[in-house]
Amino acid sequence: MFTLLKKKSIEQKLQEKYNRLIEEGDKLLFTNQPESVKKYKEARRTLNQIESLKNAI
Repeated sequence: MFTLLKKKSIEQKLQEKYNRLIEEGDKLLFTNQPESVKKYKEARRTLNQIESLKNAI
């Protein structure tokens, strides 16, 4: 019950954002390739943020 009230860490939030961006990029891949590329680039920047957080610890 107490885990429902527990806040997510910054790393967890970034990981969820990364997963969402990858899914959106996959969906757009065949219909709107330029938008898909933008999503993948943003996902890569998010992944870089996650890696820099891990290296900072």
